[in-house]
Amino acid sequence: MLQTVRAVIVGILAVTTFAFVSSEHVRFTRNGLVKGVSTAEGQSYLGIPYGKAERFSHSVPADSWNGTRSAEQYGAQCAQPPVFCSTAPHSCNTEMSEDCLTLNVYTPPGAGFRGHRRKYAVLVWIHGGYYQAYTAGSPYYDGLALASAARVIVVTMNYRLGPFGFLKIPGVETSGNYGFYDQRLALKWVRDNIKYFGGYSRRVTLGGESAGAHAAMFHMMTPGSKPLFNRAVMMSLPAIEVPTSVVADKTASDLLKNLNCDTSADKLICLREITANDLALQSLLLPNPENFLHRSFRFGVYIDNLEITEGFYDNVDRENRFGDKPVMMGFSAYDTLRSTLAMFPNPIPLPYYPAIFGQWRPSIVQKTQELYVSSPSDPSDIRLQISEVLTDAIYACPARFLADRMVKEKPVWMYVFNHPNVQTDTTPVSCDDRACHVDDFPYLFRHPNDVDPIENPNFDRLSDLMVKFFGNFVKAANPYSRGTSPRWKMFARRGYAGLVSPGRHILELTYPGPQIIQEYRKERCDYWDTVGYKKETTGSS
Repeated sequence: MLQTVRAVIVGILAVTTFAFVSSEHVRFTRNGLVKGVSTAEGQSYLGIPYGKAERFSHSVPADSWNGTRSAEQYGAQCAQPPVFCSTAPHSCNTEMSEDCLTLNVYTPPGAGFRGHRRKYAVLVWIHGGYYQAYTAGSPYYDGLALASAARVIVVTMNYRLGPFGFLKIPGVETSGNYGFYDQRLALKWVRDNIKYFGGYSRRVTLGGESAGAHAAMFHMMTPGSKPLFNRAVMMSLPAIEVPTSVVADKTASDLLKNLNCDTSADKLICLREITANDLALQSLLLPNPENFLHRSFRFGVYIDNLEITEGFYDNVDRENRFGDKPVMMGFSAYDTLRSTLAMFPNPIPLPYYPAIFGQWRPSIVQKTQELYVSSPSDPSDIRLQISEVLTDAIYACPARFLADRMVKEKPVWMYVFNHPNVQTDTTPVSCDDRACHVDDFPYLFRHPNDVDPIENPNFDRLSDLMVKFFGNFVKAANPYSRGTSPRWKMFARRGYAGLVSPGRHILELTYPGPQIIQEYRKERCDYWDTVGYKKETTGSS
């Protein structure tokens, strides 16, 4: 009898607790309870710890806590040079710390509530920033509007950046790539906890823009990450061949010298005694790498010969090289224009073209000059053409090259974002009427204020279309659904015996007039395919 009474009491307490949890937007996790924020659009659970780590150590799961933890504010952004946030404040927040391994969960209205039985597909997003900057804990990466509109759960994560996340320590065999493995730990948290938020752990899409897309590609290639997600979205993937362990050693040697740790008997102890601010600032003062394409990715994923044993273009035709997960990938029509203008603020006349690409073999310089600047509209300033060269070499043509191979094993959809922004910039060469690097991101995450328009009347129309396509892919591994126009065809179709049909269908995202096009920049990309995309084929010889 006493046991029966106790069981009834426990049952009443459980029901009461569950009702309290539902009404107060409190969710269970394996580490403890978290209380989020609810609006008409849905629920946000911010700054949830998923890991902890000592400097230059691999992260482990976060400690558990007692009581209910507030998940109403973003966690601190990971340590980085302040200069990055001064130029892009919308991608940052005000607090910075090395204790930064938190994530944010955004859910549609009612997800995870009592009586709301629907399980939602999940989009886990890795933010960009050259592996050195920004944070998921900022308004720019607020995923609530996307979660509400697409009816999916959106998860964004912080991960360690710059030298804190990717420095290889001399003499420490398992050092480096910490930030990459932080991302994997966040994926494990999603696997173990997303059900408490109404998510379906067996329907997880890993996505990212820029460096985040670069990381997603490596997760797709890495055995320890593959079981943690089901499909991938890569937005403006900079398909640059990653540094080898030898190059990472050189970067570490240069930084150690700058910090006066190069002569220390225990370099790890010396590095741990440096202030975070000094370490971040000195990471900006290193000599330029031999391959100028690596300058933006001074710190980032490299070949550590542990799990990451090869780059994008090693053994690229090996069977099942990229796995069988469906992929959606795309780029902007002028992905490198903004960075080109930053590197070259003044006009560059046509005769200077060979000097700009002086590190490349003379035959490449000559051929690209024929393809891109043989008859420029303004010979006194060829910066637009320079950006076209770089966009094709880093984004558009490598994406086509990789898609040609991935489609043999999996469904692939590709797009080019070509919707011009409306800005006040009146300089002759600018992004005011062109689609530049990750200009598609605000349309996906439904942030009209981040497009920088005076007025952009087609924002909602194009955003609705992108949310529909991306949401369909996250939920069903296919961006197209009946009634959606245009019909987004796969990049190509695999037939009998693994043969791939002609196609190379790419969706051009613009409004009005999104359309399917074939053989985007064919002549130029055919040439880049013959050159190859590894350092030794584009570098000096």
